[in-house]
Amino acid sequence: MSIRTVEPFAGATWVIDGVKLWWRDPRAFGFYGLWLGVLGILPSVVAGAGMQIAALVQFVSLIASSLVVLALFYVAREVDEGRGAGPGQLFRALQGGKAGRLLIGVLGPQLLALMAIGLLLSWLVGFEEAERFANTIQELQAGGAGAITPDALAGLPLAGILLWIAAAVAVIIAIGLLTFTLLPDMIFGDIGLLAALGRSVRACLRNLPAMLLFAIAMCVVGVVAMMAVGVVGVLLVPLMGQALAGLALNAIFVALLAPISTNAIYLGWKQLLGPDDNANAAPPPTDRVAM
Repeated sequence: MSIRTVEPFAGATWVIDGVKLWWRDPRAFGFYGLWLGVLGILPSVVAGAGMQIAALVQFVSLIASSLVVLALFYVAREVDEGRGAGPGQLFRALQGGKAGRLLIGVLGPQLLALMAIGLLLSWLVGFEEAERFANTIQELQAGGAGAITPDALAGLPLAGILLWIAAAVAVIIAIGLLTFTLLPDMIFGDIGLLAALGRSVRACLRNLPAMLLFAIAMCVVGVVAMMAVGVVGVLLVPLMGQALAGLALNAIFVALLAPISTNAIYLGWKQLLGPDDNANAAPPPTDRVAM
């Protein structure tokens, strides 16, 4: 398989086609997306149950969420090829001896991002200043709008916090783009972890305009999903209360966005690195670079 160079607008096309793919089988994608959303809020639900229980739930949720993410790629392929996708896709990642490296492929970039964000926080703000900022924000929230005064905000590392947020967003986007094809290449291309990572980095750097348009298009879809969830929130908050409704809305948001994201990544992999017969279904590549 070769690394293909595509037109810049291909990145936005992946997202649009990812939405269309979701629409072809919303039940299957909704099933796995909702599981991912529920697993995401589960640690918050049991946060007050004790440190040991919370840590155990966090670990189980992390592994289970990774399996669901991998399952979403299998679901994307099944639906894309005109087949149905059922609950059995959840355990596909455990078959064929790939489970270990696939889980590392899911968790590794997340851990790398967390480490980088932590180092940036220490460098740009400092942990003590960050803790003081967090405590001040909690006090301001408890005191209401009247507590927000120039004196209360004086001395807070606002510039450092804003710079850290911008740097953290940049790190997340960079890691996400550079590992764009990592998982589908390992799943469907039967490529090893390091080889798949290298192919992903080269493919993304060669198609940087398309990757940037992909990121922008996903942000637009995320905003639309957030607005839709906000409409649902107007109905849920009076029924469930602010706290429970917030958890439910977060789960719904993930359930909507995660399948579209994995669909777009799967379609992007097909065009950039997939078998040659898959490239014919996408806009023709402008260049090819042999491995």
